[in-house]
Amino acid sequence: MQLSLDRKSFIDILGEGQYDIGAVLQPPPEGFWGMPSELLEQLPGYSPDNGKNREQARVMMRSLGYGPDEPLKVKLSTRNIAWYRDTAAILIDQLKQIWIDGELAANWVPKLMRKHFTVAMSLSGSAFDDPDRQFYENYSCGSPRNYTGCNQEVSALIDRQSAETGPARRKELVWQIERRLIEDAGRTIIFFMRQDTCWQLEVKGLTLMDNSIFKAGEWRMFGSTDDVRPPPYRKGSQHFVSQAEWLPAVEGEPTRFVELSPGARASIGAARIAPTKYAAPRRSGKARAKAADRWT
Repeated sequence: MQLSLDRKSFIDILGEGQYDIGAVLQPPPEGFWGMPSELLEQLPGYSPDNGKNREQARVMMRSLGYGPDEPLKVKLSTRNIAWYRDTAAILIDQLKQIWIDGELAANWVPKLMRKHFTVAMSLSGSAFDDPDRQFYENYSCGSPRNYTGCNQEVSALIDRQSAETGPARRKELVWQIERRLIEDAGRTIIFFMRQDTCWQLEVKGLTLMDNSIFKAGEWRMFGSTDDVRPPPYRKGSQHFVSQAEWLPAVEGEPTRFVELSPGARASIGAARIAPTKYAAPRRSGKARAKAADRWT
């Protein structure tokens, strides 16, 4: 299954080309611990030559007795909401390229908790960029959120990297763990998404973090477009931009400045969050106040 993935297609369709390809940890440059692309492309399924990857997968499938006339039938479990179903539909289509006939089973959470699934696709997020945050929760033995099995050797490596005080040596151990996890293919990562937060002037007392999926290092907010010259805004465009985007001014509302930050990841064993529609509708003062209460 890992060899069947065309990650760029997922990214182009779901993230308008602005999501990221990575292994277990958030990829650079935003991620400090993630494996660089030159090492990542050496791992199974990460070569940019999708045709070669899929041919390797078809050789494996033939050796197991499957083929175009005898596909492997599986149920793909996921959540019954659009964010998950859209990604699952693309995944099912790609699996057909290696003779795996997937059927969508949108009843995910009960099956997840009982581990009653064959193939599943879901979302996993991380509050900050640190190996311990991902490894212990999702891959260590004994974790209730390790849904794909216990590997004692990997668990021992996780403990070693956590105890390592030298950043360079720790990074070597982290990449060794990433390589083992990708080669085991128990929880294949499809892509890392980018998310955003809109902050309006009505929101008070919001603490913004530097090291989180919603980082605030470059955020600015102004009462009107006269305060500062904004970056160019393409009217009607829904494209993500690399750093920030201005929203069109709505009469009676402040102009909003939005930074796009690397977010959670989608995988087999993990889905994605859809792009936010930036343009805010015209709302009454009472409606805006209610929205501000929800955002806080």
